[in-house]
Amino acid sequence: MTGLVVGEVFANAARAVPDRTAVVLGERSLTFAELEAAAELGLRRLLALGLAAGDRVGCGPISTGAGIAAVPLFAALARLGAVLVPADPEHPDAYAPALVLDTAEQADALIADLDDEDPEDLPEPPDVEPAETDWCLLAPAGRRGVLLSHRVLVLRSHPGALAESRGAHVLAADLADGRAWTLALAQWHARGTLVLVPGGDPAALRAAVREHAATRLTAAPAVWRALAETEAERPAVDEVLDTLRFADTEPAEAAVLADIARIAPNASVRVVHDTPETGPLTALSGPQVFAHPGACGIPGPLHYVALDPDGEMCVRGPLLFDGYADDPAATAEVLAEGWYRTGDLAVLDEATGVLTVTGRAAELIRVGTRTVGPGEVERVLKAHPDVRDVAVIGLPHPTAGHVLGAVVVAEDPARVPGPGALRTACAEAGLAEHKHPVRVFYADELPSGAGRREDLTREITAGR
Repeated sequence: MTGLVVGEVFANAARAVPDRTAVVLGERSLTFAELEAAAELGLRRLLALGLAAGDRVGCGPISTGAGIAAVPLFAALARLGAVLVPADPEHPDAYAPALVLDTAEQADALIADLDDEDPEDLPEPPDVEPAETDWCLLAPAGRRGVLLSHRVLVLRSHPGALAESRGAHVLAADLADGRAWTLALAQWHARGTLVLVPGGDPAALRAAVREHAATRLTAAPAVWRALAETEAERPAVDEVLDTLRFADTEPAEAAVLADIARIAPNASVRVVHDTPETGPLTALSGPQVFAHPGACGIPGPLHYVALDPDGEMCVRGPLLFDGYADDPAATAEVLAEGWYRTGDLAVLDEATGVLTVTGRAAELIRVGTRTVGPGEVERVLKAHPDVRDVAVIGLPHPTAGHVLGAVVVAEDPARVPGPGALRTACAEAGLAEHKHPVRVFYADELPSGAGRREDLTREITAGR
């Protein structure tokens, strides 16, 4: 194997550092040499089962399904030219897999050495490697499945022309989606050790960082927050996170970023905006992170990002997905002439090049002939010292189509910000007049969840 194919990532590491630990999950681990041998055996057993290039194989989450065997089986499937489908336990037959591995026993049986088995009885691996454009991973993305080729996965995870020495990477995630597999491949591409802690239990994360002297920890903001809260409850200063040099998360609020900096004092904090369709799209690190809380960052070098007239973020470049599995209509809706319409509304800080996602294009409010992303206005209003929470909605208007309404929760009920104060805040932030709230409502609290704007709109238009 010499091309941009996933199997070469594992083979290259096995040649260079055969005795280095590749992956750790709980009490089990595999060196790169062991992983390579297990992948070879798994490939031959998959062939014996009748699997062929192009077949799909469902594999349950490592935490509750296939376990650590999922890693060499992914390498085996990649060499076969088959497609790994991280299976949903509630819908294991989604995308018509030829085989489903939903227990550790099933997966282990494909890679374990058997005393009574003659290797000569197993089929020989094919001499022809898969093409770079062949699909390798079918990653879940909501109700759709994102198809990713060998070339895309290798490019998304490539560490650069020369491998740099890196310590262990603790990943607080299951290998159940494209993002997690990309992060894992990036570590193996660099011939480093990956320590998996599915679920992100704070005690397990601290133990993993301590045991492996990890230099990188990747976790969702909620996991970092839980880690910070449990750290604050400890009776003495615990320096288990002092080995970290990189602390990665998704776009997060200032309080979460401050927590990360406190519990990982020697680490460079980085936020990464990643989607199944684009891979790692934007990032911020170092001082910029704290200067732009909540921002998603600056586009990576292999992505070209543009905002359409409505503010929707559109992307092109070699890291884009190949389409949605078995859904050409959905693919055509978002992929056209090399551009992918993300559905995310964003604003650009032209002075720094930093992008901030403010909402979804489906939430756009039409005001006359112009559009408003409610998240952009909410960001401004939330910065007002007397506003604790706010939701911006579209209210029907006889001539403009819609006007903006704001439902506000005051920071102090005795000091409620009036409509004039809120419109002044919008003007001072540089928002055009059609982005100012025309009507203001007040509430003790707002509903939670993605549909809260719709809920409030229905309630208010019904006669509140």
